[in-house]
Amino acid sequence: MSIRDWPCCMCPADNIQEAREACGDKCDFFLVFEDKRGWIYFVRPGLGEKQFKAFYLKPGKTGGGHSCKNLPWREYFAGAQEDLNAFAIRAGWRVIKEEVPEFV
Repeated sequence: MSIRDWPCCMCPADNIQEAREACGDKCDFFLVFEDKRGWIYFVRPGLGEKQFKAFYLKPGKTGGGHSCKNLPWREYFAGAQEDLNAFAIRAGWRVIKEEVPEFV
């Protein structure tokens, strides 16, 4: 699967749920990743308005995950997703579509 560097110009999505509704499984920007350890990486909002960042969740754990300290907070969901996609490509993580946590 290819991974886009930015959302397409027609994307109405502001988060992964909206992207799935708009594009189904065809979206190649709003993605969730898994590393070799089985950790899941995704973007979600923080505690304030317009604060988004990549988070991770260890296997068998539930909850909102822990923030990826090496990636910055962004004002928009798409900006945080751009950071995660670029990092995931460099790290060689795989895109996952199945068993994605409900809050993602």
